[in-house]
Amino acid sequence: VELERPALLSSLRFVNGWIDDPKRMTMYPNNHRVKTLAITTDAGERAVVDLEDHNDPQFVVPGLKQKAAKLTFTVKAVYEAEVNDPEDPPWLNVSEVTFFGHPAGE
Repeated sequence: VELERPALLSSLRFVNGWIDDPKRMTMYPNNHRVKTLAITTDAGERAVVDLEDHNDPQFVVPGLKQKAAKLTFTVKAVYEAEVNDPEDPPWLNVSEVTFFGHPAGE
């Protein structure tokens, strides 16, 4: 993810899994969800965060100390899909990521 300008990231809000419509909650367990995520910045920092296995918004604080303009997310572990259909294999899904922080110099 490339930010519009460098910022000090204070927290992230995730909606884990895939929910295309609140009435179709059955899609959530049919796909993999993020369990552990590594965040690497262009400033050379790295943080590892854990997500819970639900689709309510959840906040994580990566503890980064330097401003960054580019973030790389690497999934280290997943919550496995409850269905494994060879005709329609599960995907790894995150519905939403929201970034909170302060632009550089503010």
